[in-house]
Amino acid sequence: EKEKLKGLSDVPFENLQERARYLKYIQSHFDQLISSVQITIPHDLNSVSSLSPLQRFMLGCRNYFFSKQTVQNMDETIQNTHAGSRFDVNLDRAKANRLKASNTRDETLRDSMFGQLFRMIHGQKEPRALRDSERIYVTYFKGEGSQDIGGPYNDTISQLIEEVQSAVVPLFVPAPNQAENIGENRETFVINPEMSSQEQLDAFEFIGIIMGVAVRTKNNLSLLLAPTVWKSLIFEEMDIADLKSINECTFQALEVLSNLEQNGVTRENFSEFFDEEFTVVNSAGAT
Repeated sequence: EKEKLKGLSDVPFENLQERARYLKYIQSHFDQLISSVQITIPHDLNSVSSLSPLQRFMLGCRNYFFSKQTVQNMDETIQNTHAGSRFDVNLDRAKANRLKASNTRDETLRDSMFGQLFRMIHGQKEPRALRDSERIYVTYFKGEGSQDIGGPYNDTISQLIEEVQSAVVPLFVPAPNQAENIGENRETFVINPEMSSQEQLDAFEFIGIIMGVAVRTKNNLSLLLAPTVWKSLIFEEMDIADLKSINECTFQALEVLSNLEQNGVTRENFSEFFDEEFTVVNSAGAT
């Protein structure tokens, strides 16, 4: 572990042990505090600045805690809120597959696997109905005789996640680095800024529900989101390096504009270097 943390390479091992014991001591007291403090984040929260001072303090402490203890706390919470109930869903997989094969957008969110499940679950089921530790529903496919002992359920979740990273339900679009084939994180996706209607925002909320269910059921999702998306979800502050991680071209352009004089550009000769208008293209390709 020490080799992974270059900043600690010169710290004596005995000192590292002492620091670890100190952090463990702090975490034991923090665990007692967190159980008696309301830290629920508001549903309509827009930024970390809207959090209370205590919530911001707790979020700021998270990087100093041991992941093993954090996971243990989460597992205890999941176990204490477990509800062993499942509901039936009847899905038309053939219709969803036809849509997928044609790479056609599901405008009404009714024909894709995502759309069908979205209509059946979002706003229709109470949170308690989504707290089973294995799977939240039993799947029945129209015109098929499959028995759901886990396989069909996993198939629906896999197809749903694939759809939201495609043209079928484009909640997420390729990160700029993927589109330009340059820089880091070329395989990742970012939020589609064009998806802004109330129904589309509800669809994003449904993805959050699926992510929460995946945490409870310990099922991995092949959701290839860019680091900036994950950081936004956990209210972690970002800087210019995060822009570079998903949009190398824009980062380089800003670097040039931020250092004009070093590149020989002055007020007097600016027009010799730049004779075009400046426009911005978002992640969805819209100007």
